[in-house]
Amino acid sequence: MIVTLAAALAAGFYLVNVPVKVAFFLRAGTGAGFGVGISAFEGRFALCQAERRLQKKHVASKKARRASGKTPADAQKIIQSVKLYAPAARLALRHTRLELLSANARLSFSDAAHTALLTGSLRALLEIVGACFSAPTDARIEPDFSGASTYMEVRGIASIELGYIILTASKALNRRVSKWIDIRLKAS
Repeated sequence: MIVTLAAALAAGFYLVNVPVKVAFFLRAGTGAGFGVGISAFEGRFALCQAERRLQKKHVASKKARRASGKTPADAQKIIQSVKLYAPAARLALRHTRLELLSANARLSFSDAAHTALLTGSLRALLEIVGACFSAPTDARIEPDFSGASTYMEVRGIASIELGYIILTASKALNRRVSKWIDIRLKAS
């Protein structure tokens, strides 16, 4: 009985310490879109998954949105959701490590000054985000003064332990339930 309990506690300890890798892939310009991939232990698998999802989404996303007839959520609902989940998101961000941040871009605008300013600003923004999260950054951002099309890819891998995801979800659920109880008590 004690051995079983000790084994269960050890398994639970290792389970909550499993690193979950979340990768994102953002493309602007030709084939614009956003993809997210999730994998345990290894971030490269999550990054490949994010790129594949972006390719699949890009094929039929515009037609599906037009056919569904969905309208964007109104601003009031979005603000309420942000207020409700902000403390849980802060908790998750506090325990999140950014392991990789990479950008590959060719920026081109009609005005050469805009091109130069935006190229420098984007490069500085990536370095600031990398410094805030102590992550290695790889920024290959080139200005193109010819006025051709703009192209940008941003890739990243973030890591958070499963225990913090569970803690964040329970905190968000607790806030939602207590808000629901408050509404019910005011109604009666």
